[in-house]
Amino acid sequence: QALMDKFDQLYDIGVRQFAVFFDDSSTDNTHLVDFLNTIQHDYVDAKGDVKPLIMCPQYYNKNQGGVDYLRSLAQSDERIQIMWTGDNVVSEVNQSMVDYITDLIGRPVYVWWNYPVNDAEDSVFFTNPINFDYSQDSNPTNIKGVLSNPMNYSEASKVALFGVADYTWNPQAFDAEQNWYDCFDAIIPDDPEMADALRTVYG
Repeated sequence: QALMDKFDQLYDIGVRQFAVFFDDSSTDNTHLVDFLNTIQHDYVDAKGDVKPLIMCPQYYNKNQGGVDYLRSLAQSDERIQIMWTGDNVVSEVNQSMVDYITDLIGRPVYVWWNYPVNDAEDSVFFTNPINFDYSQDSNPTNIKGVLSNPMNYSEASKVALFGVADYTWNPQAFDAEQNWYDCFDAIIPDDPEMADALRTVYG
């Protein structure tokens, strides 16, 4: 009930989707599925205008293991969106990593793409085309959504976020190099000279 009361505070200011995060926790998972289903049924469904619950599991990439734990999540309401970073904390976006987790959780996956976050490499700014460091499949299936984790530098992150948005809108037609070139005019639409200068610096 305490959690739902907190959700209500956010609901009252306009929030219409909620998430619960168990990543890197040591939670007792005995009643986890019941807990998730209760939130979905007694809060999300009861509100009527709230999108399905998002949850981040305790084991959120293949390298961590937790197969039995992940398989148990298949018993949760199938509308609940389950996050996954891939084979590792930072991964490629490819069909094999999607197939692995969807087979366990019994639903399309909500990809948590740890890009362009640079916590592990804080001397690196990820301002190249988004396929420079990590590849993306051009026709992925069974993906419910993609959440990008940006750097602490909001302006520098816009280059990658522009790429992620374009890729997820139409993966089949996505051109990483063209997207990168175009993004600077979108980031600084009223100053072509400055946009070109930023393109030169980030290139």
